Amino acid sequence: MEIISRRPSCLNSCCCYCGANVTNPVAAGEVNPVTRKNFDVLSVLGAGAFGKVFLVRKKDGADSGHLYAMKELLKAKIIKNKKITECTIMERQVLEAVRHSPFIIGLNYAFQTDDKLHLILDYVCGGDLHTHFCLRQRLPEEEVRFYVGEVVLALEQLHKIGVIYRDLKPENLLIDAQGHIVLTDFGLCKKFSPFETPRTYSHCGTLEYMAPEVIRGPSGHDMAADWWSTGILTCELLAGDRPFSVVGKRKYQERLRRRILTAKPRIPNDISPEASDFILKLLESDPQKRLGGGEGDAEELKRHPFFRELDWSALGQKRISAPFIPILSDKMDATHISEEPAAPSKSRRTAPLSSDNTFRGYSFVRPSMLSENVMSCQLTGDSFLNSENTLSCKFGVSLFFENYELDLKDGMLGGGGFSVCHKCTNRQTGKEFAVKIMTHKIDCTQEINLLHMCQGHPNIVSLHEVYYDEAHTYIVLELLCGGELLDRIRKGRFTETEASQVMRKLISALNFMHSCGVVHRDLKPENILFTDDSEQADIKIVDFGLAGLKQENQTMHTPCCTLQYAAPEVLKEAFTHDTDGYDENCDLWSLGVILYTMLCGHTPYQVESGDDVAVVMARINGEEFSSNIDALDHISSEAKYVTKGKKSDKYVKIESRQEKQDFFTSKILLLDNKFIFS
Repeated sequence: MEIISRRPSCLNSCCCYCGANVTNPVAAGEVNPVTRKNFDVLSVLGAGAFGKVFLVRKKDGADSGHLYAMKELLKAKIIKNKKITECTIMERQVLEAVRHSPFIIGLNYAFQTDDKLHLILDYVCGGDLHTHFCLRQRLPEEEVRFYVGEVVLALEQLHKIGVIYRDLKPENLLIDAQGHIVLTDFGLCKKFSPFETPRTYSHCGTLEYMAPEVIRGPSGHDMAADWWSTGILTCELLAGDRPFSVVGKRKYQERLRRRILTAKPRIPNDISPEASDFILKLLESDPQKRLGGGEGDAEELKRHPFFRELDWSALGQKRISAPFIPILSDKMDATHISEEPAAPSKSRRTAPLSSDNTFRGYSFVRPSMLSENVMSCQLTGDSFLNSENTLSCKFGVSLFFENYELDLKDGMLGGGGFSVCHKCTNRQTGKEFAVKIMTHKIDCTQEINLLHMCQGHPNIVSLHEVYYDEAHTYIVLELLCGGELLDRIRKGRFTETEASQVMRKLISALNFMHSCGVVHRDLKPENILFTDDSEQADIKIVDFGLAGLKQENQTMHTPCCTLQYAAPEVLKEAFTHDTDGYDENCDLWSLGVILYTMLCGHTPYQVESGDDVAVVMARINGEEFSSNIDALDHISSEAKYVTKGKKSDKYVKIESRQEKQDFFTSKILLLDNKFIFS
């Protein structure tokens, strides 16, 4: 069972993480579990226009004595510029979203004071790639292959969750104690929700690594801009110089822009043909023709001959030894980092009060630092989410709990093996929704995408927004309070007029769904909900968990269904696998079963407790209706015509979209002298 709500037509410009506000795993009204007082400042690791980075040691807690890098930002400087404010919030959100990736800096805590923002990041002690590169000028091809390969894997992880990095350069590639790459500094990245086209129009980045489409500006850019920067980086590491570099400071930026937009890249002759071709294909000025610019994204780079000998699986698991391992005397060794032995100065500048709302929800604690997440345990056990004191509710270890209050008092709205559905309330507006909470044991990406494709029809449930955290996906949906169609059938059989009203809406929704290329594959009374308890309540189709996307002129072969409502060809596909597959017409069969059930009070193919799947299949394929021979006696001949239309030998096959439209709008059925599908 699934319940859902409408998504806003546009996202807040500073709300990148699945369209929601800034994450806060600390619930509203809670005291931050971590503050600046929990850390000893040891030294200054670096400084920038908006703050400093310190080496700190945790004073207490489970990670007492652990070293971290603390990025401290001044609110007063940040909020002067709207774009910088958005980028600061974006960085915080993206760091949480990517914290499981092996080649990306890890976020452990985030908190704020009246005048500062603090990010507690992994301490990477090996310095950056720029420092090591400057000492050697050029790197052997084998080493470059290693470093660039890890960069590709890091960018691949970002792109998969809808993030464009936009600032790839050696200075942002740290080297850990084992010599592996760690991508850092997410201040210029852009995060898109699953419902947005990944295209942005900001002019940002480091000019030397900036793609032509970013420099041009008006037409915008997408993920392919990161692959251009990868080409610049590869050439720089191999050749000792960037392919579009200019000499002299006079009008430096103007001349550099002109070269990037008009000149061909300078590739040295002493590198291999594979490396040269790799660089040239990455430095293709047309982003659509660029290596990685297609649907394959990182896979296009990974298949290039330059990486022919590279074991991507071993690289991703860090089983390939790094070409350079930093020599460290101890875990506090900062030899490879430009360290300033100075304590942080106290800022006298106070941020305006308006900044309190600007950075609302900035706080974060890495879930592993908390006690065991009860919700995670319950989602994988026999029961779950039955306590209002679960840690997910108390600490809100996700964006969802920052923005919504979960209603546990009224019990679940529905549940399954890997999900539960509860009522929730938006903390800001007070509006009630339903939320389907799904464990990451299953991938619900397709369910979300297909439901989004079907938005806009009054009889298809509305999707509001989606959140992700370390263990769960939260699908926030329109709250439908009228119960299931099955509940009303149990109270009494429908008249033909009542059934015709329901069927007309279902046919309209199904026609819309199929026009989008979506096949529901699990139509049944349990997945048809009423908006409220009134007799005039509207209906909505829910639960796209088994839905599939059908390609034009192709059949489907995945056997997805609920047995009693499944079309014969779907069942044959499930057990013989030697069929021509099935298409969207399987949903029409299910409609016939639903109509029969509304009129007769039960499904046509009854399932007894001792029946196995083969017995039920035989009944469906053999057209063995319920043993209640009087079930259809009260039904008009027109209604009987419809129920016969679902039977296997008379199953209506609609080959073309025009035929489908004709079917949905024709005078096929006449009940009580009224057209059902008209």
